[in-house]
Amino acid sequence: MKKISVRGALIGCLAIATGCHDDHDHHHTVAVVVTGKTASDFQSLAEYLNDPEVQSLFNRMPRHAGATPPNVEGLYDALGQVTATSLPGFAPGDPVETIFCLGPPAGSAIEATVVGDPSAGAGGFSIVDAGALSFIEGTGDLFTVYMAFILALPDLGTGHCEVHQVEIISGKREADGSLTSLFIGCAVVGVVGSCGGLSVDQIQVSQNTAGPPTASCVGGGTPSDPSRVLVEVANFLVTDADVYVNGSFFAAAPALSSLIFEADPGFTIAYSSVRPLNGSSTPLGVSLSETFVQDSQFAGRFSFYALDNVTLGSDGGDDVFFAPVIQNRTGSSLAVTVNAGTPVSQSCGCSLPSSGLSDHVIGYYPYSTTQIAPTAANVVITGPPDFTFNGPFNGPDLFLGRDSGALSLLLPPSLRESPQETP
Repeated sequence: MKKISVRGALIGCLAIATGCHDDHDHHHTVAVVVTGKTASDFQSLAEYLNDPEVQSLFNRMPRHAGATPPNVEGLYDALGQVTATSLPGFAPGDPVETIFCLGPPAGSAIEATVVGDPSAGAGGFSIVDAGALSFIEGTGDLFTVYMAFILALPDLGTGHCEVHQVEIISGKREADGSLTSLFIGCAVVGVVGSCGGLSVDQIQVSQNTAGPPTASCVGGGTPSDPSRVLVEVANFLVTDADVYVNGSFFAAAPALSSLIFEADPGFTIAYSSVRPLNGSSTPLGVSLSETFVQDSQFAGRFSFYALDNVTLGSDGGDDVFFAPVIQNRTGSSLAVTVNAGTPVSQSCGCSLPSSGLSDHVIGYYPYSTTQIAPTAANVVITGPPDFTFNGPFNGPDLFLGRDSGALSLLLPPSLRESPQETP
């Protein structure tokens, strides 16, 4: 099975999430897993079908089951109207446009791509291939495609916004290649950072039509120079990371985004995460760093590297780090100490103001290393009011974001609300 490859903006589903502003300083970007799951959780068709948000979509759109779907390969531009939504800013009857590209089915696997024009909304976006797998099912001319990905919107709020999203496409392929009875559903399964009105469990379904495909989607994963390797470095951290190629600085990978470039075979990738600064310009937390083994991919092919919150420890085991991110809505300024009472205790040396828009990232800290166990990890917040959060952070209300290691602390916790759906 192939990993989903997603590029561009999701037009007509999350393009409305544009109500805030860029902080113009990506090294101080703030992001936090607020709730929900990650796109990378979707590794099988069963994981899609068992997800409650997907089930909610299928209450509003058809599912075409079966093991013999049609060949729907091609680039499609679908136009339609919203039929059901709980996304802010949308209402039933609103026009939508979704541009997507599908590869040829390989059993139940399919390569799926969402593309679009940033001028239609969601400026400053980036799409991150989260490692989810995409699938197709159907019979005869009827099909249903499943995909999941991350939509990162660094221009929302004074921090970073990351939306983990599932998209379902169901329709009928006509003899000329056009798609009719085309339903497109999207569901927010996880939210990270300052995302305006977006929240987990929000869904949207639209009914559309799409003309015959205009291009093939095959071959997008190869370098333009066949003597080189196409490289993607996906930064899943909530801080920026400096990326090195063959020991030399190459580029900064912004939080929750990817670098895509070409390199000569036999290269080596390394990285070092960028520590955010407090008000006195003192770096916070620790820097995560690692050097990967030398790349062995052949020329003309693709290599993928993921920067996450797990690094190789000095003892040869995994060191796990977490990034507490404070959403201060208390009305008072707060001070923070992480891992208080342990050998790796650190104070942020800062005063985090209350804000209805901005969140506060205070860097990465040890969570499971030779120096600390998850049960000893903690975040102590001094106000007033005072709050203490003790590890292990494995749910249901407090958990670490998969790959990012972000820990969402909304203060006071009573502000969490369940999303409401518009019929």
